[in-house]
Amino acid sequence: MRFRNPIILSLILVLSLIKGLPGVSQEEKTAAAEAAPKVEPLPEVGFGFKAAPVKVVMYHSLTCHHCTEFKLHNLPEFKRKYIDTEKVYFVLKDFPTDEFSLKLAIICWAGRDINKYLERSHLLIDNFNPEKNKQVAFDWINADKPTEVVEKLLAPTGIRPDLIQPLFDDRSLEDAILQDALAAGQELNLNFAPGFTVNGKLVEMKDLDAAVEEALKKIKR
Repeated sequence: MRFRNPIILSLILVLSLIKGLPGVSQEEKTAAAEAAPKVEPLPEVGFGFKAAPVKVVMYHSLTCHHCTEFKLHNLPEFKRKYIDTEKVYFVLKDFPTDEFSLKLAIICWAGRDINKYLERSHLLIDNFNPEKNKQVAFDWINADKPTEVVEKLLAPTGIRPDLIQPLFDDRSLEDAILQDALAAGQELNLNFAPGFTVNGKLVEMKDLDAAVEEALKKIKR
């Protein structure tokens, strides 16, 4: 199922309107782009042999049911088959599909530490229970105040209640996350999650293995 991304769609719409405004010269557009605040990119969350012949990028949202299903049930076998055999270099990129998934990504990226990001996002995945069909210690997705539950869940990773609002007030992490997501929206026409690219070509989850096999065949020719 495709989850349309209102955050990215809004950004794309605004950008399209700006680009299409009459009476704005190329010089003015260039000057405006150069005057825009510089965004420090996030570290790459990659797995496997970086020089592998196939690069797969997964654009995921932390509130997306299908993203979580892939990580829990598909990724272990995909890792064994392709990543561990150095056929695929696998990269994770945040692609928020709603306001709360953006907030979660910001919290997980506190400190811009890859290991902490993975630890925090794994805790969120392990306690992800949208269908209320399992017992979890921190049922954040169904909570009346989900941010407070997330704070307790992630406390062992260094997240404290007094850190949350400053994280949201400092726009640097939000800008970095949305910059990557906006680039994917513009360049790939991506507005759903999970989305995957195989050597730069956008594919859906159901077609991922077939696309990887096709890419490997082309390399062998």
